[in-house]
Amino acid sequence: MIEAILAKLIERENLSVAEIRSAMEAIMEGKCREAEMAAFLTALRMKGETADEIVGAATVMRQHVKPICT
Repeated sequence: MIEAILAKLIERENLSVAEIRSAMEAIMEGKCREAEMAAFLTALRMKGETADEIVGAATVMRQHVKPICT
């Protein structure tokens, strides 16, 4: 799945919320190799992040946060 998303980024196409969430889920769950993560993040940065992409990525990251007991 990340390969198709990476191909869109290389073509400088914006990702849908579902696509960015899917990619971030794969990354956060350890389903991607380090090279795939690096390629994804580099391509996203080179394309330029949209507000929807940032919100989608942040939402997934927040869902994977482990609470800290204080």
